[in-house]
Amino acid sequence: MVLRRTAGDGSASGIQREMTHCVQALWPTLVLWLDFLHPMHHAHTDRRELVPVTLLCIMLSHCFEPDPPMYELRKHTPLLYKLLFTLWLRFDKYITPRTDIHLCLIRLNSAVRWSMWDKHRNTFMHAGKTMTTEEIKQIVQENSSPYCVPAALAVVEHHPRRFYRLAMGQLVLLADATLATRRAQAVDAMDDGIIALGEFARELFPQPSHSRDVVVGLIQVTRKLLDAPNRIGWTAARNIPSVLNSIWATDDSGLTVAWALRAGVLPLLTRLEAISETPGMAWPMKDNHLKLAFATIRMHGTHVCVLRALSHLTATQKVFFRHSEDDQSKERMVFDIAIYERLEVWRQAYHQEVCHNPDCPSVPRQPAQDMRRCPCFNVRYCSKNCQRADWADHKRYCVDGPMGNSLIRLTQGDLTFRDAHFAAFYTRWYVLKHASYIADSIARELKEAPHPGSPYTIQVTVEVGCLTSTYSVALDKELFGDQDNSYIVFCAMIWRPRGHVCAQVMSMDWATMKERAATRDRDGDAHIAPYFPLERRADEGHPDRHSQRR
Repeated sequence: MVLRRTAGDGSASGIQREMTHCVQALWPTLVLWLDFLHPMHHAHTDRRELVPVTLLCIMLSHCFEPDPPMYELRKHTPLLYKLLFTLWLRFDKYITPRTDIHLCLIRLNSAVRWSMWDKHRNTFMHAGKTMTTEEIKQIVQENSSPYCVPAALAVVEHHPRRFYRLAMGQLVLLADATLATRRAQAVDAMDDGIIALGEFARELFPQPSHSRDVVVGLIQVTRKLLDAPNRIGWTAARNIPSVLNSIWATDDSGLTVAWALRAGVLPLLTRLEAISETPGMAWPMKDNHLKLAFATIRMHGTHVCVLRALSHLTATQKVFFRHSEDDQSKERMVFDIAIYERLEVWRQAYHQEVCHNPDCPSVPRQPAQDMRRCPCFNVRYCSKNCQRADWADHKRYCVDGPMGNSLIRLTQGDLTFRDAHFAAFYTRWYVLKHASYIADSIARELKEAPHPGSPYTIQVTVEVGCLTSTYSVALDKELFGDQDNSYIVFCAMIWRPRGHVCAQVMSMDWATMKERAATRDRDGDAHIAPYFPLERRADEGHPDRHSQRR
């Protein structure tokens, strides 16, 4: 089965041609025998334990070797892909007492990686090169096998999330079988299984939403590898951040990041960072994936689900982005401070534990166990009766209320009500905290305007998406007519993996802004009333907002 060109005298090429011709002649019969021996035909019969599963895995790995003759033979054999993915994704159901689990999964993982492309990956993928999403799509379109993804989907009955759950299950099985060998070389051979999962998620088969089982499974495998004795799992564990990055790169909701945080990904990432600084363990490509994982977590710092996950860590973990207290990186310290800052803002916005109805019959308005939040996310009530009683006072602050200058208006992208509410609340908090600096920036822009002294519409954009928020000031247009004062519009900008969201949060005239800045300088921090009603269209208009929950 080995068709690689051998080194030696001139007769080697002749032997190669003879071997190629022989395999081509036997190929149809070989594929039929592989189909006949496949355990999917014998799983529920008395012949199940007679199936040579280990031999079948070895044969399939040879059939998918990255050699030009094999590529040509596979182009005309779509059945071979079905046999491979059925055995790979359902392997745990075909195990017999004679099956070598480690050897089988190692061989299957290699075959799966080779099955993705119609030519050798090194001919079109350059290691270490950063590519855009469009470049990856172009490469996949030109070089991917036309049978790989259809065969994988056919096995899972066209449920993509099920595909990743089954693949994750085989990776967990491989980790257990490999660590049981207690051999470093055996653990290093896991790379193909980890990388294959990442390549599917990033290149061949990206999904807008992955299941919790996949994310938690990756964290569990990482922990097992790092806890393995004699450091035998370190090298394999350093591949997993690339898989997490591939999953997070297509998630605009932040849920996969939140699940990873709750499963304990941050302590594991800091351990991996410490390993990368160990002499002899430097690996630039893997270190870049690790840095990207930290950056991705920081980029999702505007999602309430992520902030909730981080808040659960504060009781046991005082440092988020530094692997030791001796680390002197000022940048990392800034990120840690920013997390605690956002958590405090989040608590101000959401942690109202008493009923908002001033005439609530609970005595003396003690925190209730079952509080329900109004659709505007501003207030909570202990019952529908309290909500009805308070409606006369609250309706002007609620959804579609008359407080028009407080409405969040999404001009591009989409956000859930909860995330939009927090983005608006944080933007107002940020503007009030930095009112003096923002006012100085606006004054400079007005001074350098084409017509100094004339009123303008000014847009102040706060970058909410990253933990270390910044702002920008831009003159929009000159005002005419009876306008005698410039007008400021405050927007929240949230950059996400698949685009960005721009939300108009609030507005005020220039005179009011200067007054707020002076008040801030005089009185320091002021209380921020969390009234930010949301338009009902806040979660519409995203072309990629679809997911399967099966």
